[in-house]
Amino acid sequence: MAKLPETLSESETSHVTQTINQPIPLGDMSSSLIITNHCLDGKNFLQWSQSVLMVIRGRGKLGYINGEIPQPTITDPTYATWELNNSIVMAWLINSMESHISRTYLLFKTAKEMWDAVKENYSDLGNASQVFEIKLKLKDIRQGTLEVTHYYNNLKILWQELDMYYEADWGEGLEHSKFITHLNNERLYDFLAGLNRDLDEVRGRILGRTPLPAIGEAFAEVRREENRRRVMMGDNKDPKPVTTTGHRPVETSALVSRGPQFQKRSDSGQSRTGERPWCSHCNRAGHTREKCFKLHGYPGNTKNQRDTKALLSSNTSSSIENTLDVRLTKSQLEALHKILETSTAHGSLAIQGTEIGEDDWHC
Repeated sequence: MAKLPETLSESETSHVTQTINQPIPLGDMSSSLIITNHCLDGKNFLQWSQSVLMVIRGRGKLGYINGEIPQPTITDPTYATWELNNSIVMAWLINSMESHISRTYLLFKTAKEMWDAVKENYSDLGNASQVFEIKLKLKDIRQGTLEVTHYYNNLKILWQELDMYYEADWGEGLEHSKFITHLNNERLYDFLAGLNRDLDEVRGRILGRTPLPAIGEAFAEVRREENRRRVMMGDNKDPKPVTTTGHRPVETSALVSRGPQFQKRSDSGQSRTGERPWCSHCNRAGHTREKCFKLHGYPGNTKNQRDTKALLSSNTSSSIENTLDVRLTKSQLEALHKILETSTAHGSLAIQGTEIGEDDWHC
């Protein structure tokens, strides 16, 4: 259980004694009755008591709950002032509790009686389980997506809550120094263990020091490293690649080979994109009526090329005929000739289509 302050220092006692006869102005009471956002719910006595004591001490009324300002007799000239201030402190306490708890303390006569009763009922309740819960949180907490500062502050809150439950009084000697060093190292390990892996380098530097640095110093170094990394790498985006000429690169799809795009012409001479041209005179594809050799005549070298192809075809047929003459009958040879003639005719058509000049193709 945390030790709550029971007595004031000499300077505080002197100050409180001087202000006994200075009650809080009545006009300010309505706006001052709620002194903390940490309402007592039966499970948070430690946080509630610390926040309440902070406010009451700051307003110079701590003596009303720790006994430093005792209740005077009714005949005492200061009794009226004491009663007013005592009632205000009691109102502070009542208004800082959940309603189902505050109802049980409404009949107390003094602020000290009320404070002692609350402390007796809730100060030791579940302390062991609360310490265990804090230990579990410290074990599991990790930086994750948090910044280092946010992660460190979360740890620090848990450490401060844990400190409230320590009862050992180590004094100011050697044992106290050893305890502080041990506590610092344990918390340093907790802090470093939860950092993300991208901070391994700075974590290794800190662990390599002898003696280990204070937890605050280690936090400052890690935060500087995080800021450095953010400046160096955090703003880098994936820019659009640029060629050496300063132009954006051509899309991959634009590098696909482009074959000729033919146009099919109608009888009127118009063409439709995507189809080969058609001759309405010879009824063949590959050229138009305006460029039909059968209608307008062949170029000068076309006849020689066709004669050469015919000669090659004839020689091929004769060669095959001579080679197979001893093995094939006459009827078989005639059938073979017909096949060769058909193949030659198809080949001539294909060659004839490709020999047309470049201006006969429309892209």
